Parts: sequence; C-alpha cells; structure tokens
Amino acid sequence: MAYLAPEMIKRKGHGKSMDWYMCGILLYEMLTGDPPFLSTNKQKMFNNITNAAVKIPKYVSVDAGDILYALLDKNPNTRLGSRGAHEIMRHEFFVKIDWNDIRSKKFPVPRPPKKPVR
Repeated sequence: MAYLAPEMIKRKGHGKSMDWYMCGILLYEMLTGDPPFLSTNKQKMFNNITNAAVKIPKYVSVDAGDILYALLDKNPNTRLGSRGAHEIMRHEFFVKIDWNDIRSKKFPVPRPPKKPVR
C-alpha cells in the first residue's frame, strides 16, 4: 500500500504517469531504505500519500532530491514523465547516462556473483 499513487487512493483513475510515480517511490526506497510516506497506521499513510510533502534526507544529493520531488508530484498531469520518458532521461540525475549505449545494449547484463557450492 505504501506504493499506491495519490490518484489511486482518490479513485481518480490512472495512466502512465502513475508508473513514473511508482518509479519515484522505488528510487526513494533505494536511496533511503524506506518508502517516503510509510506509516504503520493505514489511514495516516494514505493521508501522507495524498497530502504530505515528500521529505528528502540531507544525505541525498541535490539532483536525486530534485528528481524525487518531480516523480512524486501529487498531480499526475505535472509529474515528471507525464509528457514522456524523455523528460526523465533529460533530468540532471541521469546526465552521465548515454541512452544510445543503453538502447544498443552495449552493456553486459549484470550477473550476481556465483556462490561456491559446499
């Protein structure tokens, strides 16, 4: 439930913008260890999702914080990515990513290290 977008809780319908919201939730959790609006109280969590401002810890970089604010925008029409993935790809957080290299699959698939068999 911590991953629900505000528009789902409000039962306002949803579109592709919701996927970008969930991407923001996942990125936030990867950077901090917890979803941004988590609460043990379900109603409080839903209220946080629909009304509370996202709090970015000080140890999160400025670019990471900026993309999190933009992805976790409560309004799906102004949320980063609502007009296409190009908005996200151009964000300063991804400035070092060569998207052409990604598209042409120039990177090997990451493989977890093999554990020795005992």
